[in-house]
Amino acid sequence: HAVSFADRKYRQDKLRVMHRHTGISSLVFVCTLMLSACDSSQPPEFSITGVTSNTVQYPAHVIQVGSRFVAAELLDNRLSVSATAEFSSPVFIDKSVLGTVLSSPHFLEAANDGGVLVSEGWGKGIVKVDDRVKGNFERYTGPPGDGMHAPHGVCQAKDGWIYVADSLNSRLVRFRDMSGKEWEVFKDHQRLIAYGRQLLCRDDGIWLANSYENREGLNPGQGSNILHITDFASGQVDVIVSFPDTNTTGLAVIDDRWLVAGLWSGKNRLLMVDLDGRHEHTYLKRPDGVAGPPYGISVDTNKRKMYVCHIGDIYKKSSAGGVVVYDY
Repeated sequence: HAVSFADRKYRQDKLRVMHRHTGISSLVFVCTLMLSACDSSQPPEFSITGVTSNTVQYPAHVIQVGSRFVAAELLDNRLSVSATAEFSSPVFIDKSVLGTVLSSPHFLEAANDGGVLVSEGWGKGIVKVDDRVKGNFERYTGPPGDGMHAPHGVCQAKDGWIYVADSLNSRLVRFRDMSGKEWEVFKDHQRLIAYGRQLLCRDDGIWLANSYENREGLNPGQGSNILHITDFASGQVDVIVSFPDTNTTGLAVIDDRWLVAGLWSGKNRLLMVDLDGRHEHTYLKRPDGVAGPPYGISVDTNKRKMYVCHIGDIYKKSSAGGVVVYDY
């Protein structure tokens, strides 16, 4: 297999966290911890139910904010806002609205206090915009002398911390608000974090899609992996899944059990991994007529839908991507 799983200790720690937060009975917890056959859950089945029109051609990430969908268009330096995930009649948030150019928006996060956090993936900052298309924005680039360089993944925890995969600085950082209050850099003792892409802030910690790329100044390594940080202050990070021969892009965790990871480097596919290690990893169906690798991923747990952006051919600009909707 192309995927190697984390050790048994991680699985036990994960299950302890699940037990603490969900309150499942001791009997169910013990049998799950022992990885016995008493858990008969099966992998979710994904089916493609929608694809965007040509109105959004090179989307990197899409999220739902209230009743609206917001997409980051990394080549057009703008956001698109729509009532549906198909983006049939989007409204654009660009320089004409904001009064500033978004430097290749990559990943998005609904801010705790309203608005949308946008990572400028080929720029220097995190921008917070008003998703109601009113032109308000704030930009934070890091403290003096320690600025961000190509920030990719961004997420905000319930306690207010904003986490950023500071990709070309090969690190993970966090700060309290858009003023940059309480700026902190993760103490990556193992030098595992290299070129981070999508970040997830979950109740059980921070998850990061992380690749080792041939770029000067990055932490060295081979292939890519999904990393999990349960305690930012400790500097400890666990490798959940490794991909020896490809880069990772986006990620999602379904039902606290199934990891969906975007793979680049010739694969251009979504891979589903059982975090408990009981089922074989499987590739999801790739949509027809949508170019480029899957990139940002978001999930609506209530409607059981997953939204995946394919960025198209961003180098030659010869083929467009799109937003793909999966039901599961």
